[in-house]
Amino acid sequence: MSAKPPEIFALDRLPTPIGIALLVTDAEGALRALDWEEYEPRMRELLRLQYGAPVLEEARAPDQIRAALTGYFAGDLACLNAIKWRVGGTAFQRKVWTALPAIPAGTTMSYGALAARLDMQDAAEGGVIPPNSFSSLRGA
Repeated sequence: MSAKPPEIFALDRLPTPIGIALLVTDAEGALRALDWEEYEPRMRELLRLQYGAPVLEEARAPDQIRAALTGYFAGDLACLNAIKWRVGGTAFQRKVWTALPAIPAGTTMSYGALAARLDMQDAAEGGVIPPNSFSSLRGA
């Protein structure tokens, strides 16, 4: 029985007004992670936990992702809706992360309120959203 080969992702660095964003994309051009340069070791560890031991190759992210993020930092929050993204994690984590884009930009929501919306009241302790900085940006 042979082991599954590691996932190969592209790693790009995008200057933004608040720092250098790390953009991790897959072969289909979907954003798999977004974090900040000073947190690169944490991002790599989270990717390892979600995908095994992915290989990160330096490469430019798709222009659509770069343009959407540039627009976001210029004040157009709706630009994020143009980003094709995909997350790993458990079924529970994916359910929570997939729900975040439905939260309107500029709105805050507690873990408890999100859990109630997803009919997951027993899971309101948190711990799902913080490890995924892209999803946190999506809900920002």
